[in-house]
Amino acid sequence: MMRRMKKKILLIGNCYYVIFRFRKELIRRCVDEGFEVWTAFPNGSHGEKELGSDTAERMGCHFAEIKMRRRSFHPGGELQVYLALKKLIEQIRPDLILTFTIKPNLYGGMLARKCKIPYLMNITGLGSALGKNGLLPRLLRSLTIRNMEHASCVFFQNIHDRNYFLRHGYTGRNVQMLPGSGVNLEEYKRLPYPDDSLIRFLYIARVMREKGIEEFLELAKYYADREDVEFHICGDCEEDYLNILKKMQQEKIIVYHGQVSEVKKYMAMAHCVVLPTFYHEGVPNTLLEAMACARPVITTDHPGCRETVEDGASGYLCKIQDSAQLIHKVEQFLSLSGERKESMGLNGRRKAEQEFDRTIVVSAYMKGIKNLISK
Repeated sequence: MMRRMKKKILLIGNCYYVIFRFRKELIRRCVDEGFEVWTAFPNGSHGEKELGSDTAERMGCHFAEIKMRRRSFHPGGELQVYLALKKLIEQIRPDLILTFTIKPNLYGGMLARKCKIPYLMNITGLGSALGKNGLLPRLLRSLTIRNMEHASCVFFQNIHDRNYFLRHGYTGRNVQMLPGSGVNLEEYKRLPYPDDSLIRFLYIARVMREKGIEEFLELAKYYADREDVEFHICGDCEEDYLNILKKMQQEKIIVYHGQVSEVKKYMAMAHCVVLPTFYHEGVPNTLLEAMACARPVITTDHPGCRETVEDGASGYLCKIQDSAQLIHKVEQFLSLSGERKESMGLNGRRKAEQEFDRTIVVSAYMKGIKNLISK
């Protein structure tokens, strides 16, 4: 009897984290259910040390490296990305393609349409490009909308991003909302709350202007003379800030840990996670992980962030690019008793359990995958 061929699924992203950190449960589920899973992204594009090939081998799937610039668009380089993805798709001939982040959505969607392969898109945020005006953002938006119209389903992580595309001509016929990438509540368990002898604030994100690093550094400077608070930073650093961070660390204003793989140990020592971002992302995974670990959050009243925080109950919201208001919210937090701070974190954990469980996200994807494969 002839052996039945496994159906092939290809996941395309712009970095290791997008695929193997935030979609590992989906990949495992697909492998367990008998699919042949392929993954494609550039190694080390966010400063991560993990290699796609090593993780793919552990998880029972395949990896193909695609060179891709994270934040810039150069015609020659973009053509190379397109051609590399074209070659990969022609080689493995997937039955279904899943795309995440701007460039994979753009090139993966174009190639899926060209090759008549069904595909699912995830709008993980507008990023630096789509969120701006100008000729290039308009072109990218137009091409992305064309791909969205032909996708079997387009997953959005917040209402703002969905409405942005609807305002610019997307029909929305194939929309599905997701609670961000969700958070694995078994992996990110409630952590014991630290004592009050030294209050530690944690910034964990890429060190870049749009993620609010300048506001966080202003915050740290404001409390530079206080010995009962510390400000910790974890994340891949853009060159513009590296010397600033080194200088501020020498002056004992901040503690910079660089890019970290195991975030839970930093969550464990933190009393509060602070992310003053104004970056156009779906739902920041840092905030979901903080909530799951029962840590209060101070973040901005910004799409994707405001959905995660019950202002005054599980944390605080502040205006974007407003250092004075951020300091005011931190003052409010510092004035709370230890029990009240811990209670805020527990409220966040309950919200994560009720609204942001990653099993919700995986189930939505599996439903879409099985519907398409069955056809």
